[in-house]
Amino acid sequence: MAKKGNKIAPLNNEYHKAQLAKFQAEQKRLTYKRRRLSVILILALVILGFSAYHVLKDGSKLMSLRNQETEMTKKEAELAKKETDLSDDVSLLKDEDYLGKLARSRYLLSKNGEKVYTVPSESVADTTDQSSTSMSTEDK
Repeated sequence: MAKKGNKIAPLNNEYHKAQLAKFQAEQKRLTYKRRRLSVILILALVILGFSAYHVLKDGSKLMSLRNQETEMTKKEAELAKKETDLSDDVSLLKDEDYLGKLARSRYLLSKNGEKVYTVPSESVADTTDQSSTSMSTEDK
C-alpha cells in the first residue's frame, strides 16, 4: 500500500502567512483562555469544598450544642423540682407539730409522761412467718 500523501501544497504568499499567524494567535488565545478558566474552576472548587467542610462541621457542632441544651433544660427542671421539694421540707421542719411527730416516729422520743410502744412492721412479721413455716416443713 502506497502512503497517501497530502497533495495540497501551501502557498507561500503574504496572505497565507498572515492567515497562519492569525490562526496561531487565535489558538494561543484559546489555550490561554482554557487554562485561565480551568484555574478559576479549580479555585472555585477548592473554595466550595472548604466552605462545605466548615458548614458541615458547624452543623454538627450546632447539633451537639442543641442536644446539650435539651439535657441542661431537663437537668434544670429536675433541679427546680428538687429545690421546691427541699423548700417544702424546710417549711415543714419549721412547724413545731410536724417536728414533734417526726422526732417521736423516727427517734422514739416521747413527751413527759408518755409511754411509747413499738409494733413490728408487716415485713418483719412476714419474715418470721416464712422462717417458722420452713422450720415446720423440715421437721416432717
